[in-house]
Amino acid sequence: MPVRQIFGSKLFVLLLIVVIGLGMANILWLSKSHLAMSDTPTFVDTEPLFASALQNGKTAFAQNQFLRAEQMFTEALHLAMARSEFEEAHLQLAFTFQATGDARSAIGHLKDALTFVDLSSADAHVIRGHLAWYQDDLVRTVAEFETALAQEPDNFYANNALGTLFLGDEVHALWDYRRALKFNEVAAQHDADSQLALRNLAQNYFALGNYTEALIYFEKTLALDASDSESRFMIGMIHLLRFEHIPEAIALLKEAARSNLEYQKVFDQIVVFQS
Repeated sequence: MPVRQIFGSKLFVLLLIVVIGLGMANILWLSKSHLAMSDTPTFVDTEPLFASALQNGKTAFAQNQFLRAEQMFTEALHLAMARSEFEEAHLQLAFTFQATGDARSAIGHLKDALTFVDLSSADAHVIRGHLAWYQDDLVRTVAEFETALAQEPDNFYANNALGTLFLGDEVHALWDYRRALKFNEVAAQHDADSQLALRNLAQNYFALGNYTEALIYFEKTLALDASDSESRFMIGMIHLLRFEHIPEAIALLKEAARSNLEYQKVFDQIVVFQS
């Protein structure tokens, strides 16, 4: 049969239709397979990423880099999967906003954290304690933190909060150094890498006149963060008060004064006194 007749025959047309149909069916099958594969959820273990973001945030917070801390804790919040992770991220954001004076945001995150905990748990009492602290209700604040410790004696947040309260801050001056020491010791033991806990304990010993222990913990804090001007300043002051290592003390005070106006004023007075 001539080629022209083959291409013009009904048989050829039928074969062409079959081939085209099979090709379209194959393309459709491949397309559906690809879609099925793309729709299949890929499991990603976010726990290590969450832990990393959280730790980076805590490091930035300890260095008073609050904007960086906020960014890291926000990232941790986006990576959170478990209820405990949501609670932790909201708490850290609350503490960060508290440090920057943004009370509204801090309270908002505390309330958000409260939605992820058992309302009868120690964590719930810790959160309510911080909320009462914002309301300047110190009686209720202390009661909530003590209730948390009755359930979990080594709860870091409750111990750290009570240690800070009884050590005294610029607003809430309870000034009970011996009572504060018990809480600050537990907090520092619970988290030996917490600059905040170690610094609180160092300040507590300093306030009690125990310069030997204060020096130990200020040096531990400085070892965790070489840029910690507060610990560097306090180490220099302790050496001066003990009349030891005077040249080293002056060097430490001078270095700390470069990044803190208040420290600079003290350093200038010391220089005048020496001269």
